[in-house]
Amino acid sequence: FALVFSAGVVCSHGMHPRNRDDKRRAELRAAKPLATGRPVQDATRSNRQRLLDLFRHWLASKGVDLSEVLQSAYKDPERVVALLVEYGQLLYSAGRPDSHYSETINSVAAAKPTIRRMLTGAWDYAFSWLREEPGEHHVACPFQILLAILSLSILWGWPAVAGLVALSWGAVCRIGEVLQAFRKDLVL
Repeated sequence: FALVFSAGVVCSHGMHPRNRDDKRRAELRAAKPLATGRPVQDATRSNRQRLLDLFRHWLASKGVDLSEVLQSAYKDPERVVALLVEYGQLLYSAGRPDSHYSETINSVAAAKPTIRRMLTGAWDYAFSWLREEPGEHHVACPFQILLAILSLSILWGWPAVAGLVALSWGAVCRIGEVLQAFRKDLVL
């Protein structure tokens, strides 16, 4: 009984690989451990760190320490929001892009992830900023480029490629729809 019980205790925690596949995955994962926090690209992480440092320096110029603000965020969440909104107003009046403000909010939320849902007031200001200055979208493929691709495809004797490009860009079809289409699906 003691042997069976001790074997059950040793194996019951489940931290050892169960089989060959687990061992292989564990060896592969040992070389690349997962980062903590929300997964973001390295460029985004460094940009957020830079913006958080700017926010920290702005707070320091007001005699406020960011780490103290984050520590007391549960007792006084309005203070964090009020400071972020005040900072956002300064960014807005200085002509900075709205992404600086939204990424500053994200960087504060990443510094203390548990207050993410408490930052609604700061996000409200960010969305009012977006309402005043809506973003502009660029055309994915200007018509001049599309005509050049179509002309070149026809000139080189690739009518199928010209048809695919014309349907995917000119008819605004998804590429999967175009590749699975038959001639009977074409309506002129």
